[in-house]
Amino acid sequence: MKQVSDSGKVVCEEVDVANLGIQQKQQLLESILQIVEEDNERFLQRLRNRTDRVGIDIPKIEVRYEHLSIERDAYFGSRALPTLLNSTLNVIEVIGIFLTVNFESL
Repeated sequence: MKQVSDSGKVVCEEVDVANLGIQQKQQLLESILQIVEEDNERFLQRLRNRTDRVGIDIPKIEVRYEHLSIERDAYFGSRALPTLLNSTLNVIEVIGIFLTVNFESL
């Protein structure tokens, strides 16, 4: 892991994650995520500055729908939790519905 000391010197150290406590793991993860966010933001800012500097217009897409209707079945309560039991019950229910529809069409 690289760190910048108060004197401005870059210090590299190896971190054994297996021996870290819960708080130390959380701090390590937060510092890594913060670095990733800063790098991503810096990259996007440089890309935007470059496209602005050379005068490239980024294409814009607009999607419109007319007479759109969306319908979906949803589970609620304890059945909505993604547990192994609920997933199994959902699959069995879908298979049952599928078999019922197929038998009625025969």
